Amino acid sequence: MTQPQTPPEFYTTTEVARILRCSLRTVQNMIHRQQLPAYIVGKNRYRIPRSALTALIHRPDAEPEEVTPCAGTSVDP
Repeated sequence: MTQPQTPPEFYTTTEVARILRCSLRTVQNMIHRQQLPAYIVGKNRYRIPRSALTALIHRPDAEPEEVTPCAGTSVDP
C-alpha cells in the first residue's frame, strides 16, 4: 500500500507557473512586484512557500471568473 504524498513546503518558480497555468516570466514578475512572497536561495533562484501559493489561489478579494459555454453547447437554466 502506498502512502499519500504530502505537498512540498516550498515550490520552484517553474512548479508555480505550472500550477497557476501561466508563464515562468509571470511568476517572476509577481515575485518582483511582491505579489507573491518568495525566498531567494541562490543567484536568481527562488522558492515559494506553500502557504503563499495557497493564499494567492484562495484570495478572498478575488472575484470568480465568469464561465462562458463553448459554442455548440447548451446550458440548462
